[in-house]
Amino acid sequence: MQQEIRFATFNTFNLAPPGMRCYENLAPCTAEEYEAKLNWTAHQVDLLNADVIGFQEIFSQATLREVLARTRRYRDAVHLGFDPDPEAPRLTPSVALVSRLPVLTHGHAMAMFPESVAMPPGSRDPDRFTRAPLHAEVELAPGIVIDVVVVHLKSRRPDYRSSDTGEDPNLYALACLRSLIRRGTEA
Repeated sequence: MQQEIRFATFNTFNLAPPGMRCYENLAPCTAEEYEAKLNWTAHQVDLLNADVIGFQEIFSQATLREVLARTRRYRDAVHLGFDPDPEAPRLTPSVALVSRLPVLTHGHAMAMFPESVAMPPGSRDPDRFTRAPLHAEVELAPGIVIDVVVVHLKSRRPDYRSSDTGEDPNLYALACLRSLIRRGTEA
């Protein structure tokens, strides 16, 4: 058995193909920016040299596979992940797991909260995660299996209702509180 098992997390900051609009206020990346980002990301992933990596802000699993193909250490690693639902009311990024250790399950998205967890009444999507965590079983050594869960909590950005703006300090405070409650519930 290895003497040391290394875990890492990597926020890719909106990993998406060129031309894909992730958010209304963010311009899509150009082909040149895409190439630079993939090369930089592949280099950073190699520097991590972790056995298991949880990735955040993945808008395209195919793009992550392209990153892995450009690495030296992760070309043959196991990659689990799911693309965001294009039919969802708001496009939100997903997560991924990359492991150089054996993965015993296909991994599954945990979209819904456990039955004992819920947001306060009146909350938007009170029974589900903002970004579904990914769960998989990883084998550290024969007979030693661990559960790995990759999460990306809701951002700290205020959770405004459709007509709210940050101009009203009371609405701003409520939006910040909703965001904090969501982050705490998801954690």
